[in-house]
Amino acid sequence: ADPRVIQPEPPTAMKRAAAFSVAFLLSGIHAEGAPKQYPVTKVVNLLEDMKKKLEAEAEKDEDVDEKMKCWCKETEQTKTESMAGTESQLTTLSALIETSAADSVRLSSEISGHEGDLTSSENSLSAAEAQRKKQQETFEEEEKEIEESLTGVDAALDHLQPKSASFLATASDVKEQTLDLIRRLQRKHYAQQMGLTAGRRKILLASTAARLDVDASESPATGEVVGVLSSMKDTMATNLNKTRAEEAASAETFTGLKTAKMTEIKATKEAIISKKQQKAKADTAEARAKKDLEDAQASLLVDKQFLADAKVKCEQHEVEYAERVKTRNEEITGCSEAVAILSDDSARDTFSRTFNAGASFLQLQLDDRAAQAAQVLNKAASKTQDARLVAMSHRLRIDAFDQVKEEIDSMVLQLKKIQKEEVVSKDSCIERLQDNTLDTTKSSNSKAQADSKVAGLEDLLAQNNRSVKTLKLEIEEVKSELKTAENDMELRQNESAEILKDQKRTQELLGRALEVLSNVYGPSFLQEGRADGSNKVMLLLQQISNDAKVMQTKAEADLKSAVKDYEQFKNDALVAISTKEQSLVDLGVEKSETQADLLEASAEAKDLEKDLVALGKTKTALKEECDFLLSKFDLRQEAREQEMEALVTAKSILSGMNVEPLAA
Repeated sequence: ADPRVIQPEPPTAMKRAAAFSVAFLLSGIHAEGAPKQYPVTKVVNLLEDMKKKLEAEAEKDEDVDEKMKCWCKETEQTKTESMAGTESQLTTLSALIETSAADSVRLSSEISGHEGDLTSSENSLSAAEAQRKKQQETFEEEEKEIEESLTGVDAALDHLQPKSASFLATASDVKEQTLDLIRRLQRKHYAQQMGLTAGRRKILLASTAARLDVDASESPATGEVVGVLSSMKDTMATNLNKTRAEEAASAETFTGLKTAKMTEIKATKEAIISKKQQKAKADTAEARAKKDLEDAQASLLVDKQFLADAKVKCEQHEVEYAERVKTRNEEITGCSEAVAILSDDSARDTFSRTFNAGASFLQLQLDDRAAQAAQVLNKAASKTQDARLVAMSHRLRIDAFDQVKEEIDSMVLQLKKIQKEEVVSKDSCIERLQDNTLDTTKSSNSKAQADSKVAGLEDLLAQNNRSVKTLKLEIEEVKSELKTAENDMELRQNESAEILKDQKRTQELLGRALEVLSNVYGPSFLQEGRADGSNKVMLLLQQISNDAKVMQTKAEADLKSAVKDYEQFKNDALVAISTKEQSLVDLGVEKSETQADLLEASAEAKDLEKDLVALGKTKTALKEECDFLLSKFDLRQEAREQEMEALVTAKSILSGMNVEPLAA
């Protein structure tokens, strides 16, 4: 209980009340109409009663002492065990904090290393992609040049084929154009790379000389030129296929490298996510352990203080109990000795002679002032129900006025002290109730804010989970689309390969047919008109061969465009997947941080809930302690004022002041 609240008065007034009772019995001897009797017998009986009460009080006090000793022993044992457990918990928590901190530092270092590896891998992949792009551009330029050269060679061969009877007249012009084409091709493709024979290389080199004179006598024969062009065409076609094969190999190598790098990047990102989650758990464990450590330290301090206070209280109880036992034994001994003295035969004879002689034991005379003062005190006692006023009125019959006035002054001072202490107790109750109300309001607001924060974090965590689920679905969708595109591209390449194969086979068959017809009918067959129309057949075969070449070129261009579109789609898809996977990494880190915040907010909400429960219990205890004081405060103050007023009036009467007689 709070020391500022007035506690019940201890039963130390028993001795005084007993003394007042003895005095009252003795004072009633000479009351008007009282029978004549020996007062010593009554005194002896009263002393016997006092002795019995002291012995009963000793038994009760002994029971209380036994309970107090038991409580002290149990409290010391319980608190000692509790403190030992708390100290063990402190050791465990300290070790956990050190371990968690070390894990956090280690994981931070590992995360930093993984992030460096991730940056290095991404830079390597970017460099490889840039190099691959450059290689692809170079290939496209070379492929375009070779295709243009092949188209020029095809056109030259077409012009060199005799188409009419006037061919001999224009042969020089055609040959000149053809030689000019050879010069341009020679600048693009070195002769040794073309795989030409020494003789044809000589013809080609001679044809590129700036001083070459093109005339019928010195220039190479048409058949020779056609042979050179055909050889160049075959060589360029071979080089084109070789270049394309090298490009396909480079693309395949790059795809393998990119796949390996993407796998490495994915593994690194997963490692970063895992390590960040582990770090978040380690940080959370460290924070929780620190809070538990603070709570354990506070609990240990409370237990130590409680145990110290309990020891002081127990020691004080032992001292006070010993003093009470000593004092009570002295009182019992004194009562026994007094009874023995008063009950002795010689004492009885003396008392008999004294009272038979008509001498009064107390020889007190009540005067009007004492009677009037007693009336005032009795009237006040009937209003306040205070036994001390009744006892004081009885003492007026036996004690001297000065002694009674001193007792009145003492009672007035005591009443004033109680009056003042009760005001302090009232203020203390009001203040503590107000503090409890303010603390409850503050804790309720904090609890509402903590609950709101918990709800917000739970919503954020749910949104995070939904975002993760959506991103995973999107990644799977992009991967599915990429797989579909890859299958379609493979099918397209297979179909294009079959088409190109058929077209090349067609050209080969047409070429062989033309070669057979040329061997049969001669090189001038196409320029000579034949009645059977055979020349038209050869011309038609040549036209079909040319159309097949055009179709082949178009198919190759379409395939090239499709491959380029597929590569672009693939790059875009891989970038999208990488971006979404990075978003998953960020969401994983955000989720770990949110979970840590949610754990902390939930713990805070639980602590506030405990505080509110404790405040509620405190309020209940305060109401039990203070309700009676506050509800009866004015009545108690007024009654005590009346007591003091009656005492002051009685003292004034005893001091000789004339007071109007009180109404009955």
